[in-house]
Amino acid sequence: MVLFPHQGKQMLMEGKVQQITEKQCAYPTDEKRRIICAIGNETNQASCEGDSGSAIFAPYGDEYQFFALGVTSVGPADCTPQHPDTYTDIYPYRSWIKSVANKLPKSVSETEAENKKKKPRNDGGGKGRRNKKKN
Repeated sequence: MVLFPHQGKQMLMEGKVQQITEKQCAYPTDEKRRIICAIGNETNQASCEGDSGSAIFAPYGDEYQFFALGVTSVGPADCTPQHPDTYTDIYPYRSWIKSVANKLPKSVSETEAENKKKKPRNDGGGKGRRNKKKN
């Protein structure tokens, strides 16, 4: 989401939008293609160029947990919140998403990465006995 449209910043940003009904949505919908419409009137935020494919999230559990509802599809050409953003609803694709995600390498937590850095290397280097070449 873009806070200040047309400034050309290459920066990851977030915005707060409110879901609206498909009737309130300015874009025609197809029953086969489920969409989510949202608008950032209260926060003066909207999607903009380069945001396509980014996710819209909803809170889940505590303040640090979210789940993805959809991916950015169509937004206002002028990057302003006067028109809604549309997101492709990913719920119908969840089985496919899970099957692809399960094939990805597992992520490493920060703690695991720090522990790997602290472990001594056993690469045979350093001081110690050296094998002398026999004549």
